[in-house]
Amino acid sequence: ALKNKYRIQMAQDLLLSENHYTIEYIAQKSGFASLPNFFKIFKKSNNCTPDEYRKMKEIIDKIHPIKSPPEKNSEGLVPWVGIEPT
Repeated sequence: ALKNKYRIQMAQDLLLSENHYTIEYIAQKSGFASLPNFFKIFKKSNNCTPDEYRKMKEIIDKIHPIKSPPEKNSEGLVPWVGIEPT
């Protein structure tokens, strides 16, 4: 059970970071010898298929795009936005 948890976590990371990888490749890379077994364990763990999991990330990114971090000032600190200095 712990081994599958680790494998699913690895698959989740690959699904979110590597859009060009196929589901089959991710299953193999995550340590699953059987694609049907991968789908079964993934769905049980995440309540969705690997493809649905990847699509959810794409939808979330469209709704909430990742913004670049705020620029640091000359002192190397990130200024607080909307807070007046005292």
